[in-house]
Amino acid sequence: MRLVALDYGVARIGMAFCAHKQGAIVPVATFALANYPNRKSQLDAVAEAIRIHKADRLILGMPKSLSGQASITEAQCVNLAKRLRHRLNLPIHFENEALTTCQAHWDLEALGLPKSKHKAMVDQVAACRILQSFVQNLASLGEPYLTQTAFSQTL
Repeated sequence: MRLVALDYGVARIGMAFCAHKQGAIVPVATFALANYPNRKSQLDAVAEAIRIHKADRLILGMPKSLSGQASITEAQCVNLAKRLRHRLNLPIHFENEALTTCQAHWDLEALGLPKSKHKAMVDQVAACRILQSFVQNLASLGEPYLTQTAFSQTL
């Protein structure tokens, strides 16, 4: 199973990849909106990278607040999933991304990377954390987890 995870943010989208559910999870790229003329071009580049990695499934970090309240970013992630669904023909799963960016900063600090250099990598590392969570849930819950987390085709 070839998995790609995305950490969505208004300014940047981080991507991570895993070639098998027991394989290594690696950071792939950061797609900064500032590097594209518009959001459509940014999403086209994300979709192309997903195709290049021949993903079987896309895992999208869903920003659930610790209080359980819906957020504007949650709605943006659902919209992102809809837009990627038009570009790709593969299952999209949501995975709770609570605190993954904080964890990513801690990971980068532990590697000795100065905070001034985090911006270039933090979204990729957060996507790794999202993918790691998905793979762990898949390992513990098995195939039913794939059904429970799948993006509804009716959206």
